[in-house]
Amino acid sequence: YTSTIKTTKTSNTMDKINLIYCKLAIDAIPTLTQDNYWLWHTQILHYLDRLSLKEFFLDSKGTISDSDSKNFQTVLTSKMDATVHANVITHVKQDDV
Repeated sequence: YTSTIKTTKTSNTMDKINLIYCKLAIDAIPTLTQDNYWLWHTQILHYLDRLSLKEFFLDSKGTISDSDSKNFQTVLTSKMDATVHANVITHVKQDDV
């Protein structure tokens, strides 16, 4: 019983640490403008690597859950300047982000 409690506490601690790292990775992503693509791109790749999704997006390997897909769409669109957003997201492509 003690072992189970200890494992649960360790698991909860690791989950909290992973959430902190994810938040740090998201916060490090600058808003994409017409002038900072390479910096934005580098930080997006770090974020994808942190979530173990980099191979899926770069090499089309593996699968992605609906939850991960929606979370990434949210981060991606929230890290775009309004001008860039207007050039990338159209009503036709709105669900394909």
